[in-house]
Amino acid sequence: MIFNELSIGQKKIVSNSLTVASIFGMIFVFSFALYYSALAIGEWRGVKRADTFSLNVEGEAKRYVKPDVAVLTLTVRTQNANLSIAKSENDKKSNAVADFIKSKGVKDEDLKTVNYQVIPQEVFTKSGEVYNMPMSTSMIYPPFPPTGTERRIVSYEVINSLEVRVRDTDSNSGRLEEILGGAVGAGANEVNGPNFEVGDIEKIRKEVEAMAIENARENANLLAQKLGVRITRIIGYGGGGGFYYSNKESRAVSNIMSMDASISSAPNIEVGQNEISATVTVTYEARD
Repeated sequence: MIFNELSIGQKKIVSNSLTVASIFGMIFVFSFALYYSALAIGEWRGVKRADTFSLNVEGEAKRYVKPDVAVLTLTVRTQNANLSIAKSENDKKSNAVADFIKSKGVKDEDLKTVNYQVIPQEVFTKSGEVYNMPMSTSMIYPPFPPTGTERRIVSYEVINSLEVRVRDTDSNSGRLEEILGGAVGAGANEVNGPNFEVGDIEKIRKEVEAMAIENARENANLLAQKLGVRITRIIGYGGGGGFYYSNKESRAVSNIMSMDASISSAPNIEVGQNEISATVTVTYEARD
């Protein structure tokens, strides 16, 4: 009755208001239903995931590779009562060693001076005669020279050490022995090494890591089969720390002290193989 008494303009306003209210009401009902549907889905997923658990599996891999780089430390030691003479002799021999090595195709970037020392050789004298210091029973408190003794420098030792990287030892048989023998003949009287390395180690490390990951996958599948579960996805990873070291088959000349410079021959160097290995840990999600 009241609606019929309204004017045409008023009726339009009321009609539009009712339409808007209906739309908002429908939106509210839809939003309410969507909200509670999302809650229900979340609870269902929580129940579904409650049936999952994690499996931690390790994978290992190793490869033996013939090294192609040899690292030598060649040292020239000279000693003389005159420092200038000791240094001059050392410079002459050290330069001769470096020149010989370069003549065999070793590049400048593979040569590095790793130690240079001038060490005074001292004695204690008493009443003009050399006084022999007694041996100490403690390394922390060495014995002091007694009163009346004098310290005197009798000679100087000059030490020059050169690190050399000899490459392509796997394909150039005899080159390492030639360099070693020739360096000794040129004046090196102390040799340390060689230590064998693999030049392209990063590439091989990545390959071995991939092998370790594959081993972890195989171990995970085997474990899942024993447990009667199935693997769904990977949820964690750690490791990949590839490393390498020389195995027992790799033998080398080491610590050749006080060699006679007239000796220029060298023993046969057995390169052997280096072991490169990797261990990884992979965490899988499994389900009943």
